[in-house]
Amino acid sequence: MWRVNTARRFSCFVLAIACVFPCAVSADPHLFDQRRLFSIRSNYNKNEVVYEALLDGGRLDRGRPVRVHWILHEDHDRLEGLSVLEERLAFGIEVDSVTDEVAHLHFKVAKQRLITVRWDGDQLRAYMLLNGEECALTSIYGVVTKYQLIPSVKYVELLGISSRTGKPVTERVQP
Repeated sequence: MWRVNTARRFSCFVLAIACVFPCAVSADPHLFDQRRLFSIRSNYNKNEVVYEALLDGGRLDRGRPVRVHWILHEDHDRLEGLSVLEERLAFGIEVDSVTDEVAHLHFKVAKQRLITVRWDGDQLRAYMLLNGEECALTSIYGVVTKYQLIPSVKYVELLGISSRTGKPVTERVQP
């Protein structure tokens, strides 16, 4: 379990705010060849944050292997990039290493949650440990509650498919 500290509480607050009020930043959806890895949704609205692998000539782009952006389903599926706050304090990732075939990265707000992007046949997948088991991460779902003006993250569910058994795995994290 994650230990709760002031920085994490603030990150959860920013995550809750970002789920409720995505900022408008232009995004060019055709910059790179893209492959969807996983997404983040919440109970608060229909919008989602999408993580896509970026390719350069059929190989992971070494300069930017993953792109993160909003799909605003409540606004005709319009694409928007992350704001600076969302990138730094909620949904951003940091790349630890990248080759043509594999990228190692982590969430900025959860550095202990390592993600490995690699090929599985002809598809790229994001792998992460869920309940101690390697899984292909498929989605993240946050349950947000609203206390007057300040939303709060009640819990987050990480959903994936076990690499070993092929069965669904869910891990619930409470901030």
